Amino acid sequence: MHTPIFFRSPGRLVATAVLLAILMTGCMGIDTRSVRTADAALQEPIEAHALATGRVQFMIDGQPMAYGLLNKPRLSLYHRQRRVLMSSPETQADGRYRWQLPAGDYTVAVIFGGRGPADQPLQLPGGQTIFVNGIVDPGLSFSLPARAAVDLGTLVVEVESRPARGLLPTKERVFARLVGLRVEPSASPTSATVGSLAVSQAMRVHGAGAPSPTITGPQAHPEVLAPLIPLLIR
Repeated sequence: MHTPIFFRSPGRLVATAVLLAILMTGCMGIDTRSVRTADAALQEPIEAHALATGRVQFMIDGQPMAYGLLNKPRLSLYHRQRRVLMSSPETQADGRYRWQLPAGDYTVAVIFGGRGPADQPLQLPGGQTIFVNGIVDPGLSFSLPARAAVDLGTLVVEVESRPARGLLPTKERVFARLVGLRVEPSASPTSATVGSLAVSQAMRVHGAGAPSPTITGPQAHPEVLAPLIPLLIR
């Protein structure tokens, strides 16, 4: 039986998370690094890197979501060759991004942002389940050739909302379930301005993402999940 670990006291919760992260990360040799936002003046990526551009658009109940101060999207990206988990910066206010990344193959581990709380279940390798305020293991991947500018297109995240539950009446609505994901070509790819390096290679969708908070756990490999613990519990 899976045991939710969020019912524990904050101190014990953090200690448990840190211990698990240290043990699992140490055994697997995984590092956690940050994605760099590429300067607009940068005309080509540095050696063994690529420029990735694109946009993340949440659709709430069929309507595009306007991002505010706290709900702009960001991604957790797992680099398969380097065995490194990268946490991206937030997108711009319109959901666009321009990141400098090491070349290679990537899997999207978690999509953050949008209407919260998402409360998606994340099953840890040890059997416990924690609930993550993001969409876990959405079934997205992409590849970045070295010294290329790659437009990943517009990632459309369609979700349904529900009224917030609480003691006081409110008109606020929160995340209810993920309807699906799709990738659309960018209307005006920002990578087209990066000299002769521009190529077109959209992000790939391998699944419809987590359909609802009732799923039993993600399909991501345990090596992807281990470094997520200290990133998610904060």
